[in-house]
Amino acid sequence: MLVVVAFIGCFTLVVPVSAASGSTLLLRGNHHHQSSKRRTRRRTQGRIIGGQPASPTRYTYFTSLRRSTSNSHYCGGSLIAPTIVLTAAHCGNTGSLPNVVIGRTDLTDTTSGEMISALQEVIHPLSAKVVLSDGVTQGAAPNYDFMILELSRPVSLPNIKYVKVNQSLGDAALSNKAVTVIGHGYTSTTNTQLSNVLMEVELTVISNEQCRLSVPLDNSPWSMYGDMVSDQMMC
Repeated sequence: MLVVVAFIGCFTLVVPVSAASGSTLLLRGNHHHQSSKRRTRRRTQGRIIGGQPASPTRYTYFTSLRRSTSNSHYCGGSLIAPTIVLTAAHCGNTGSLPNVVIGRTDLTDTTSGEMISALQEVIHPLSAKVVLSDGVTQGAAPNYDFMILELSRPVSLPNIKYVKVNQSLGDAALSNKAVTVIGHGYTSTTNTQLSNVLMEVELTVISNEQCRLSVPLDNSPWSMYGDMVSDQMMC
C-alpha cells in the first residue's frame, strides 16, 4: 500500500506501509543523515538531489499545481480522491485558485494527461509559522502545513491510483525507515531552476530529536532546524 505521509514544500513523501493509519505528517528536513554521537550532520542528498527521473506510470496520483495566469508550476500535490488533492498550506492564498495537471511527469509536456481547475481550497485551521521555544518568535517553517484542493470535476483519466492517507503514524514508527520523495526540485546545490522531469529519491527517516540536533550546513533558516521542528513534522 502506498501512503503519502508528508510534503517537503512541494515534494511528496511516499511510504510503503502495509498497515498505516493517521493524519498526514509534514516532512521538514530533506537530507540523508549520518550519526555522530548525539548530533546528525546532514548531507545534501535531499530536494531530489541525487535522485533520478521517475517512471511516468509509477506515481499516477501526483499533480502539478499551475498558476491560472501563467500556467507555471509552483507546487506539487497528491490525489486522494477523484476530486480532492492533498498539498501544502503554504501553496494556498496565492490570489487565485490554481489549475491542477494530472498525468504529466514533464513540465514541458503540454498534451498528456488533463488539466482541471480548482473549485476551492481548504487550509488547515491551525496552519501558521512555528512559534519557537521563547513563545514569541516565529520560525521560518510552516506548522500544520496541509491544504485540500477541491477540483471542479472528477479526474477522468483511467488507472489512477489514489493515495490512502494514514491515520496516526508518528515519527517514532518511521525512524530509520526508507521513504521515497518525489517532485520537481533542484537537482544540485547550485541549480536555480526546477527539474522539468518528475524526480524521485530514496531517503531515510530520522527522529525529530535527531533533526533538532542536526548540525547546520550554512546560516540559512532552513538549515538550522532546532526548535522549528514540531510534533506535526517529521524528518
